[in-house]
Amino acid sequence: MEFAHWGEKQEKWLFQLLETPLPTWFVNGSEFFGMHHEKESFSRDHAVNFKKVLNKFAKYPSTVMLASGDIHMTEISKVNLSENKQTYEFNVGPWHSSLPFKLDTLKNPDRIAGADVFNFAIVKSKNTKGHFSVDVDDYGAESSNPLF
Repeated sequence: MEFAHWGEKQEKWLFQLLETPLPTWFVNGSEFFGMHHEKESFSRDHAVNFKKVLNKFAKYPSTVMLASGDIHMTEISKVNLSENKQTYEFNVGPWHSSLPFKLDTLKNPDRIAGADVFNFAIVKSKNTKGHFSVDVDDYGAESSNPLF
């Protein structure tokens, strides 16, 4: 197996975490799914390793949630891992940085929500009796109401 993104020890530890039915969050500085832009991402920079990791995510009982950054905007994507299992990537953008992209120029077919203004997100997740839920409120610098 190719261990490219995190290394062999890290991947072994990662998959031990997934043996439980409890939800698992993975936080990464760069995007996991990033083929819709030219910046670095796990999927772009380590494609073979990425596919193997996704296939393993689909086989474990844990719900996998992904949090990332680095594209300087907020984007939430829903990705099918298998017929019966999905994951979500929460890519949360800056409150204070440059905004090199606009949502309409990044053709992400998996995007379910996004904001391309200075913003931050509050992400709340809950696991109650086997039901896992996530609520996201994304706030812009110019508004006291959530963008979504």
